[in-house]
Amino acid sequence: MATARCVFAAEVKTEVERPCGMHGHACTEIVCYLEGSGRLVQKKQQLRYGPGSASIYQPGMEHADVPESSGTQVCVGVSGCGAEKLPSGMLKADESVMKCAGHILQEIKKPKGRNNQERLDILAGWLVLELHRIAGAVSEKNSPHDHAIALKKMIDTRFDEIINLQELAGTLYISPDYLRHIFKQRIGESPLNYLIRKRLDSARELLNFSDLPVSEIAHRVGLDNAYYFSRLFHKRIGFSPSEYRRHSRKKTRT
Repeated sequence: MATARCVFAAEVKTEVERPCGMHGHACTEIVCYLEGSGRLVQKKQQLRYGPGSASIYQPGMEHADVPESSGTQVCVGVSGCGAEKLPSGMLKADESVMKCAGHILQEIKKPKGRNNQERLDILAGWLVLELHRIAGAVSEKNSPHDHAIALKKMIDTRFDEIINLQELAGTLYISPDYLRHIFKQRIGESPLNYLIRKRLDSARELLNFSDLPVSEIAHRVGLDNAYYFSRLFHKRIGFSPSEYRRHSRKKTRT
């Protein structure tokens, strides 16, 4: 494993009115979030961050930062020490990672001296090793089976909300594409199909046992567009919502 080299280190103050546009780096970038919150945008994904989290970008990975509150970040560019093997994305940083980020911040603020770069190299290597430890623990704890079941539980309890798979994947610290793959492998259908089925099953119950308007039922199952809901219902069930209600109640009476 090559010795770590701190390519750059900077304290970044974020402001809501000043988002950071798409950019990338030639080395691995690690960002530790000390204060503030916001959204990271990368490859059409959006991941939320807050104090006590850390993001990792491998060389050339373009990303943007959209702050939702003012904050402080420590951004470190590093090569060597296995930095290129760190998983891209977001990790929950523990006390050791945040302590290391604090030391890097202190070093940044010191007057430039002969040993400044050496100390930053050591601290960058320490940071990489700590993140490897956390990434390994997350990988061991959260098997593909666990991720799929976790997403299923989220959909089961939140199907009536506006659901964003990218954000849910972010909470599990894996990519949306990989989450789709393991969900279909474990559950037998895509997350989107499972979500639609849950919504329509709930809609059928409401049509059977309530007199709620179709628009209200659409809203209650997480679809605010009643026209889209009716089209989707007809495509999947074979009847419009109103036709299904009449047909179902006719069968009940007979």
